[in-house]
Amino acid sequence: FFHSELRTTPMTGFDYSKWDKLELSDDEDADPGAQFIEESFLRRIKHEQHEHKTADYLASKTQLETRRKEASELISKTKQLQSASSSSTQASVDDAQQVAAAAAAA
Repeated sequence: FFHSELRTTPMTGFDYSKWDKLELSDDEDADPGAQFIEESFLRRIKHEQHEHKTADYLASKTQLETRRKEASELISKTKQLQSASSSSTQASVDDAQQVAAAAAAA
């Protein structure tokens, strides 16, 4: 039912008549050096974009290297603290065993 209704309904669309009176301008072609100016301008813009991307890349690389160095230092400090903690814990266990042995002997 729905499909047959669509086929019999006339197509209503957009009115494109306003585009019939559109005047196209060729002002850009009036200057003989316009194409060179555009190419030169585009080349300069692309070069600036490339320089900007390179600067961003180098800045992020430097930041990451700094963060990696800080992380390495933190890891080494943590390992030192762990080894110091485990040796002091072992000394505490040894002291406790000696006190227990002395108490048992007495």
